Amino acid sequence: MDRLFHRVQPHPGEDGYGFLVRVVHANYLKGGPANLLELICEDTKEIRIQDIPRIANYCLNSVAELSQLSGVEVSRTGGEYIWQINGELITKSAFLASRYSKVCPKCLGESNYLRGSWSLTFYTACPAHKTSLIDSCGACGKRLKWNRRFIEYCGCGHPLKESQSHTASPGSIFIASLIENRFNQETSPTRGLLADREIDRLANLSLDGLCKTLWFLGHCIFNLGSYGPGHGRKILTIDEADQMINQAIELLHQWPHNLGNRLSKLSMRQPSKSSASLIERLFGPAQSYLQSEITTDELFYVRTAYEQHIRKVWRQFDTRNQSTLSTRQMELDTTW
Repeated sequence: MDRLFHRVQPHPGEDGYGFLVRVVHANYLKGGPANLLELICEDTKEIRIQDIPRIANYCLNSVAELSQLSGVEVSRTGGEYIWQINGELITKSAFLASRYSKVCPKCLGESNYLRGSWSLTFYTACPAHKTSLIDSCGACGKRLKWNRRFIEYCGCGHPLKESQSHTASPGSIFIASLIENRFNQETSPTRGLLADREIDRLANLSLDGLCKTLWFLGHCIFNLGSYGPGHGRKILTIDEADQMINQAIELLHQWPHNLGNRLSKLSMRQPSKSSASLIERLFGPAQSYLQSEITTDELFYVRTAYEQHIRKVWRQFDTRNQSTLSTRQMELDTTW
């Protein structure tokens, strides 16, 4: 198989698909990255870690250069995928905005390549420009396709760098700065939104652990009772991800006091009717996510705070029920 003529230098943390778009245009190839991958790897349209040596050889790059690309599929077992973003592993598809594309217009105007962080569900703002990322074209209004032919243009031909973006929320900027700081030490996590202790805890989490914390607190706990069994497969829009971030930060503020208040309010709900245990009927989806995902040592502080408050809520629940039973018994005694 012949090799390409023009070598393209990947940027640190660059999105793998975006890199291949640049390779295609630099070498005046027909088709897009999917066609290029089929040519190199024959049986895939995804960038897989095991195919990096073949891709590197064909594109005149070193294996080390391409191994750091973001969006690379690291493994696939039993339908479960693991991806690489900025050198870290992401284990849940809900943490990747894989069905559409997000960009910062100002960043594109400064340097024309796709940043790997933009594909993360909870990376919704640009910490450098303090603006929200955009996922739709400012001209035609359509969602940006992940497989568009040109990085810097919408499919309608509108230059994305000319699109307007609004000022991002403090919470979104904070989370984006946390993520950016992991591989770019020039970006420091913004201070003041949470206590320094909580900021340091979040900053020391793995990228996957941070995403799981935001999902557990901002969705599983905060929205308990308003979602069904398929909630873990939901692909969030930028607005939905922003809302989840802000809800998680609300619980992290005055940690773990606000978490306890939220759980106490949730315990006042009427339990669902099923043969499951009472805790499953009250906190089922959150309890399930806790047991399956909030399991690593780095998330111990989240799990411990939740379980401590659940025990407190349980005592309150028992007290209320006993009081209700006593009142009913008195009514029966008076009747007789």
